[in-house]
Amino acid sequence: MREIDNFADDAVGRRLGNGAKFYGKRKSSFYGEEDELKKKDPDAFDPEEDFTGPAGASYFVLSKDRDDQGRPMGFLTRQEARALKEKEESEYWKQQDMLSSFKDAAREQEKEEERP
Repeated sequence: MREIDNFADDAVGRRLGNGAKFYGKRKSSFYGEEDELKKKDPDAFDPEEDFTGPAGASYFVLSKDRDDQGRPMGFLTRQEARALKEKEESEYWKQQDMLSSFKDAAREQEKEEERP
């Protein structure tokens, strides 16, 4: 039963045929024991034999702009999304600085009004 499970993993993981060159070596012995694209130990992880895939999930990020049904209006590249996030953060901190300066000015005005 273990060999059937290994074959199913290879089939689902696209490792049959020449797919083993792109998606990592095969676990099953479907092509024989002398198969050069077969893993040495099918149960052990080996970064040289296994496919790890890209580090990020996608090249694109959904935009924050939404339509009336809540669906995203477009896609941003990761670079555009990072720039937008930095811009939003800088605007947030500018607003926080303005609020604190208004509060300081209000405190000063209250102190002046208390003096005779």
